[in-house]
Amino acid sequence: TKRFCECLKGEKLELPALMALHSMRMSELLGVKWKFVNLDKRYIEISGSRVLDENDVLIYKETNKSDRSRRVIPIMSDQLLNALKAAQQDDGEAFVIQTAPHVISRWLKKFCEENGFPNLSMHSLRHTFASLGAYLNLNPDTIQEIGGWKDVQTMKKIYTHTYQTDIKNSSNVLSRFLNQ
Repeated sequence: TKRFCECLKGEKLELPALMALHSMRMSELLGVKWKFVNLDKRYIEISGSRVLDENDVLIYKETNKSDRSRRVIPIMSDQLLNALKAAQQDDGEAFVIQTAPHVISRWLKKFCEENGFPNLSMHSLRHTFASLGAYLNLNPDTIQEIGGWKDVQTMKKIYTHTYQTDIKNSSNVLSRFLNQ
């Protein structure tokens, strides 16, 4: 993840990818208006979304996927903070991300190919947020709250992925214990 973020620096994909790595769904990051971003207090309020209508036109909805989706996300990464500062606009009603979702997805595909990463989706970056939280042994309730998942069980079952190194390390520890 660190190498991924380092490679993102200065890329047109940087801002939406970092927002996804902070747990935002594509519809949520597209719906963030500047009035919902507080750079001094380092948070982004998720309060609305933008989705494609039947004519493939982005429309703003004041609702989110669920009640849990309306939340405040701390800006945990200095890189995201700096990217937001660089893009900042005075118009509070302007959207932070002006790009269509299919274009962002195309940028991500090309970025992954050029930098030797597996083919990722924006949603897989959201998965990465939950997986990193689990890997770092953060409180699952905190991860769930930031990510806006319905409940901890949903987040654990669907979004967190066990790292192969964790499996190997755990089996090595157990093996040493059992073979003492």
